[in-house]
Order: sequence, then C-alpha cells, then structure tokens
Amino acid sequence: MLKDKQIIKKTIRERDSRIRGIHFLCLIILFFQPQKSITQVISNTGASITTTSGVFVNSKDYENTIGALGNSGTLTLTGHFSNNGATGSFTNNGILNLSGNYFNAGSSGGNGLFYITGNWTNLGSFNPGTSTVTFNGIRTKPLHTVRPVKILTNLLSITQASF
Repeated sequence: MLKDKQIIKKTIRERDSRIRGIHFLCLIILFFQPQKSITQVISNTGASITTTSGVFVNSKDYENTIGALGNSGTLTLTGHFSNNGATGSFTNNGILNLSGNYFNAGSSGGNGLFYITGNWTNLGSFNPGTSTVTFNGIRTKPLHTVRPVKILTNLLSITQASF
C-alpha cells in the first residue's frame, strides 16, 4: 500500500513537471514573436494610440473619429484611412502604406513617408513637416480641392505605370 502511494505521488510530480515545462515553452515562444498586429478594421473613438519604431501594424481599414494616432513604425492598410472628426489627429513620423483612399477632416501631418494608392481628400489641415507624399496609383487622377489650398509638402512624388 505504501509503495502504491509513492508511485502515485511520483507520477503526479512527473505530470506536474511536464505541464510546467509546456507552459514555460509556450511563454518563451510568445515572448520571441515579432511585434506585429494583424486586424481587419481599427476604429478609434477617443483613445490615444502610438506605434513606436520597429512596430508593424497591418490592417484593412483605420477609422479615427475623435482620438489621436501617432505612428513612428510601419502602418500598412489594404483598405482606407479616415481621420473623420474635427478633433481627430494623425501624426505620421514613420511609414504609411495605404492601398485605398486617404480622407482627412481633422488634422494630420508629420515627418514620415506617405505612400497612397487611392484618392487623397483633405477637408481638414495637413502639416507636412518633412514628409514625403507619394501617390502611386495605376490611373491618372486629378489633384483638386473644394476650396483654395496651398500644396505644402517638401516632396510630392507621383508615380504611374504610364501616362
């Protein structure tokens, strides 16, 4: 009887040791994962979100209503970017890769790189800083506005497959 209890205790200890080892291995794997977030739609309705250098965020759409977005990493959107609210702000000091349209009704700008494939609609304010804005669509598109504006960029680049 005593021998049976010792065998059971030994078996329980071995099992617990294996479980702890598996938990430790899972934590190690999670710890060494790259800093990457994959989502479909990011919607900000009042928070202050900042991505730092070396962070990559991939999503479909980004909608900023009344919050603040600061990007020093790489923000890649396969859909559209909307800075809708009058109090919404976007500061890009990193890289914005946008396959869709850029819509700004708040304030935006920064010292980063803007790669825009879709349309650019600016009803708010854009402070270019030392930004480079590249329109790299596949069709000819006019640059127009609903009111007189100054084009304030240090570098405006328009690339197209053919004219």
